[in-house]
Amino acid sequence: MTYAALVLLGTTQAVKRLLPQAEVIFEYRNSDSVIEYQDRVEYRAGFFL
Repeated sequence: MTYAALVLLGTTQAVKRLLPQAEVIFEYRNSDSVIEYQDRVEYRAGFFL
C-alpha cells in the first residue's frame, strides 16, 4: 500500500493509524482581519470515499 492509496482511498481509521499527521482543513472568513472562522471543514478520510 502506498501513501497515495491511503490518501485517496483509505478509511478514517486507516488514515488516522498510518498517517496521523495527514489532514486538510478549509476555513472561510468574511474578511482578512477576522480571526474566528464562519465555516470550517476537516478532511481526514480518503478523498474518493
